[in-house]
Amino acid sequence: MRLLTSILIVFLFSSCGDKVEREKLPGRYVFTHWTKDTIDIRENGTYRHFTFHEDQKLENSGTWKLNSFGNEITLENFSVLTNPSLPSGSWISTLRVDGDEIHLMYADDINAYYKKIEELDSAK
Repeated sequence: MRLLTSILIVFLFSSCGDKVEREKLPGRYVFTHWTKDTIDIRENGTYRHFTFHEDQKLENSGTWKLNSFGNEITLENFSVLTNPSLPSGSWISTLRVDGDEIHLMYADDINAYYKKIEELDSAK
């Protein structure tokens, strides 16, 4: 009975809040702590991450998946571009909705996130 209660509680908490629909995710997201770090999420399931560091443009790309049950996005082959010693891997970000804005959460404790600033032209 306790297991069933625990599962029900987890389900209820995970179903609270605004869910992000897959078709609303594509767009350009800019990091809130500096505007040189950007992620373009494309409709076709790919993304491009880029930043400028020491007057050099750094970028990587990969695929993304939406976990709508958990309201999370997974960016595969993601890398911290300013620290080449860290290997690339999957980055799982919680999605937060604030009014009409979609945020890819980076660090809740300092309220750091990527904010969607515009739609992307699907022809690009």
